[in-house]
Parts: sequence; C-alpha cells; structure tokens
Amino acid sequence: MGRKKNQVIDTTPGGLNVADRHRVYGTLKTVMGFKVIEINSEMYMSPSLQFEATRSYKNRDGSGYSGWVVGNGRGIYSDPISNKLDALILLDQLEQEYLSKSKK
Repeated sequence: MGRKKNQVIDTTPGGLNVADRHRVYGTLKTVMGFKVIEINSEMYMSPSLQFEATRSYKNRDGSGYSGWVVGNGRGIYSDPISNKLDALILLDQLEQEYLSKSKK
C-alpha cells in the first residue's frame, strides 16, 4: 500500500467533511505480529481501513468489560472475543479475505 511503519494515517470515514480538530488519526504499526493502524490501545483498524477491532464494554461509563469485537464499522460485528490476540487474528483474516477478493 506504500505506507511506512509509524506513519500517521487519517482514518476519518471517507466523504466526511469535518474540521481538522474532529478528524481521527492512527499510527501504522505491528502489534502482536499483525500490521494494523492503532487509533488507541483499545481500537485498531486494518491497513485497508475496512475493518476494526474495538475493546467492548457493557456499560457506557467503561465498566463491565465484555471483550473485543471485530467488524466492518458499518454495523456487522463479531461476538465478543476474550483477548486482544484472538481479535487481531480475526482482524487479519478479514483483511486477507478482503484483499484476495479485491484482486480478482
């Protein structure tokens, strides 16, 4: 994709015309052996920006941790996954499937 490790990437959803202070940025890095864009320690995106892994909580105040969920950012998410490594594995699998389909 032509991106370099530790490059800061604008991950604001396409088509949104928002002020700079409201844009969302992440850093391209390798976490637990997987290439991801880290938004923060509780949210990762695939390098294609098609999928995300997010730490999930049962309550809005941040209590009641229920695991990680992986999805496409448009309402389709996995069941909660108990640990970060398994969430990143699923994120990578979805990314690889997406990339193999887009090359056909």
